[in-house]
Amino acid sequence: MSWWGRTAIVASILLGLWTAFKLYSFRVEQQKAKLASLISQRTEELQKQSHQLQVANQEMQVKNTEIMAQKEEIEKQKDTIEESLVLIKRNTQKITSSLNYAQKMQGAFLPSPHKMESILQEYFLIFKPKDIVSGDFYWVNQHKKKIFIVVADCTGHGVPGAFMSILGTNLLTRIIETQEISDPPLILQTLHEEVYEALQQDHNSNKDGMDLGICLLEKDYGGPGVRMTYSGAKSSMCYIHQDQLIVLRGNRKSIGGWQNEEKIFTAQEVMLRPGDLVYMFTDGLMDQANAQRKKLGEKQFFRTLEQFADQEFHYQQKAVEKILEIHQGNTEQRDDITVLGFRV
Repeated sequence: MSWWGRTAIVASILLGLWTAFKLYSFRVEQQKAKLASLISQRTEELQKQSHQLQVANQEMQVKNTEIMAQKEEIEKQKDTIEESLVLIKRNTQKITSSLNYAQKMQGAFLPSPHKMESILQEYFLIFKPKDIVSGDFYWVNQHKKKIFIVVADCTGHGVPGAFMSILGTNLLTRIIETQEISDPPLILQTLHEEVYEALQQDHNSNKDGMDLGICLLEKDYGGPGVRMTYSGAKSSMCYIHQDQLIVLRGNRKSIGGWQNEEKIFTAQEVMLRPGDLVYMFTDGLMDQANAQRKKLGEKQFFRTLEQFADQEFHYQQKAVEKILEIHQGNTEQRDDITVLGFRV
């Protein structure tokens, strides 16, 4: 091959290599441009994310500041609440202590078990205050061969009722022992007047009073058996004679309180035989509601008394307490409860 031929071949090869180089360079530039664009895009995204993180961090710092402030406030409130709880606990202890002392004082005005047994011989007593102290009270006394038994339900319960009960027992003692009034209706009339005067109800809005039943038992009245005279102020009683339960209703007038009508109390006289049973009570037992708000009622109470009338008194007491427990269940006691039964 001639020199020119070889030269042409070399020139052709060099031209091809130059063209390939230029094409490669162009592609490299394209890749570099794409890479630069991608880097720029990623950098912009990272900057945005960084800004968002900065904003979020600032918000978190604000939230942390608020949380710390709230925490400090909660700690302050916690300290205040703890101090309040300590104060409430201390005051509750003082109140409970005072009520326990008041309970002892009220108990001192009630007849002792020894006195009850010496006068009534055979009896049972259910005395369940709604609170520590009671607005119910019972009073048993013997004066000049006459036996007086009283069961009363004063206005309210707790401390107000307890004050009324102490007033009632003091007035009964004065009326029967000092003034020597033995007629049950006259005792109730006098008690009403004394309560009315003691509470100054003629010129204030106080209407406190009591529902009360009083039995007078006389063994030496000149006849057989025992004469029982009953008078009630919105209070009932019952007795069992010859296996029959008989209910005596009192007058629909309370002791104390302002009323338009004149107080008139009447007496009911019955002749009892040895072995007859007498029951006096307040309305707390019959009015006790169950979970369905249904009262226990007189029928179930009287039916229980009849059913266990031939049993000893401690069995009778357990039977009455059992029907109350079953009926009441977990329902809160709504009133003071008193039941006094005795055998003639």
